[in-house]
Amino acid sequence: MTGRPLSKGDWTRLHQDSISDRPLAGRGFRFGLDAYILKNAGTVNVSTQMMVTALKAIVGAVFEDTNGDLEAVHAAMDNLGFFGHELLAHTDCSFFGVPAESPNDA
Repeated sequence: MTGRPLSKGDWTRLHQDSISDRPLAGRGFRFGLDAYILKNAGTVNVSTQMMVTALKAIVGAVFEDTNGDLEAVHAAMDNLGFFGHELLAHTDCSFFGVPAESPNDA
């Protein structure tokens, strides 16, 4: 689906709602990824920053393990809920090298 281009304000909102530290960490905690993060002996809980780092590492690992296959990266990010924001529902993101339709939409 082709939609309107995102404005600077849209990009700011998208960043704040989706990929800034708090929502990014929240996504990881909702998926229960904190159970898989190794902590130092003195660390009781996974911090926001630890979770953010873990999610970034997961996406980066998919990119590296697939030799930069953007469709695989897109699928991983879609499965982690990165494309659920309302602003992305009406925006053509194909210029990022990702399919126009989310794999979860099919």
